Amino acid sequence: MIRGSFARLAELEIHDPFPIVRVALTIEGITPEPAEVDFIVDSGARFTCLQPNDASLWAGIAEEKLRDPYAWPATMGGSGIGGGSIFFPMPAAFTFRHESGRHQTFRQTIYIAHLTPANIYMPSLMGWDVLRHFRVVLDYDAGDVRLKRRRGSEAHPQPVAPAIQ
Repeated sequence: MIRGSFARLAELEIHDPFPIVRVALTIEGITPEPAEVDFIVDSGARFTCLQPNDASLWAGIAEEKLRDPYAWPATMGGSGIGGGSIFFPMPAAFTFRHESGRHQTFRQTIYIAHLTPANIYMPSLMGWDVLRHFRVVLDYDAGDVRLKRRRGSEAHPQPVAPAIQ
């Protein structure tokens, strides 16, 4: 079982805590070592996105690169409750640490958000492309966030963005 927590995000003007899970994220061709990133568990998000603040602070991606769609092998549009954005899909490895100390890693696409003035402090979101691998348990009153391994979750692999040449 993977345990997270509810936490307030100081950079947002929202006072309620969010469900957070930490992931060691390795982005092919970008992060030489896994980057520890806190993701908000977002049951309304179709895909998992790394927002610019986390991309630069934790994954070491230069802000200039995050501003330049031509610096990436591919781009795609996406929209949600916060509006629309451009994303850069990249192959990645997501590594979760279970309470037992065991690590669970799977490969799939991470969607890195294009840097704009509107999203510079937005938190990274864990969507259903990742959450579908787990049974998600959120207990607000207890402050408990749990991702439990779903049996057979590896049976339906997600397509991964093409490797950088």
